[in-house]
Amino acid sequence: MFSLTSILVFPLYFAVIGEASTAMTLVIAFLIAILAGMIVLLWMRLKAYRKERDRLRDSLSQAIEQTQVMLHTIRDGVITANAQGRVELLNPVAEQITGWHTQEAQGRSLSEILPLRDCNTGQPLPNLIADSYEQRSLSNVDCAALLQTRDHSERRVNSTRVEIHAPTGQVTSSVVVLREAAAVSADDVVSTWQDRYDALTGLVNRQEFEHCLQQAIALTQANDQEHSLCFLDLDRFREINQACGYTAGDELLRQVSRLLQNKVRRADTIARLGGDEFAVLLYRCPTEQAMYVAHSLCEAIEKFWFEWEGQKFSVGVSIGLVSLAAKSDAASAIRAADKACAIAKTQNRGGVHFYQND
Repeated sequence: MFSLTSILVFPLYFAVIGEASTAMTLVIAFLIAILAGMIVLLWMRLKAYRKERDRLRDSLSQAIEQTQVMLHTIRDGVITANAQGRVELLNPVAEQITGWHTQEAQGRSLSEILPLRDCNTGQPLPNLIADSYEQRSLSNVDCAALLQTRDHSERRVNSTRVEIHAPTGQVTSSVVVLREAAAVSADDVVSTWQDRYDALTGLVNRQEFEHCLQQAIALTQANDQEHSLCFLDLDRFREINQACGYTAGDELLRQVSRLLQNKVRRADTIARLGGDEFAVLLYRCPTEQAMYVAHSLCEAIEKFWFEWEGQKFSVGVSIGLVSLAAKSDAASAIRAADKACAIAKTQNRGGVHFYQND
């Protein structure tokens, strides 16, 4: 039989056990809550990391695309090599100058692709990258030489090498720029600039733009890439010219040029074709995206106010948009865009019209 002491102790024991069990449950619940919070925090950080990773990947992809477009449209030959002096890439102009295609040249030494000789003595010149990778600062080497091409013909070229250094000072790659030229004088440099750029706005002129346009069409044919062309004609430009004079008209064109440059990518090409007509070449820009860009240009110019001697003038624009086709040429593409621009101007005094070949 239970004693009186047992009868009194048992209830107290179970009470203590019950309180301990409740406390343990609360501790476990608290730990579970902390663990759940940590899991949520880790998930949020992982989500943010993935978003940032995707953003960086998209930015890198866009930068690579823009670089490829620029390499294919510039008039100079460009060759890139790795830290060991092995060729990685030739742009189309470099392929034409050297006679080597990128696929054939990749992995070969730069000295094999660019066997250079002194123009006066005919003696072989040191490799463009020889003994230079020990330097710890940006290195530029510029020289004129005779280049023996792959078919053993000779061309006189100007070559410039630029080394790319990591923050640690180690050379990571090398870029060689080639141009077929004799000795270039200061007058030649001025003449070359005037041949390619508009003196008033600093934009490329019609001749240079047609060259860039033809290069873009060639890219369309070779790589199945889609580019777009915008033809812009300012509205009310003549009224401002007549009211304020030619000086004001020139200043208006300069301000509109800067406005356009701020609204498109650096890789895109803007030109002044003449008078109050401009053109924008949008590289790797499908029709839907090009329509968005064209409307944004139209909106920006519509909101722009030109101020001159205390007077304010609104400026409108009509834009013709064309998607470059692989079988087209620069002249026909500009005509089509001009036609679309005229339709936009006639139908609604401004806005954007997309050209469709019936």
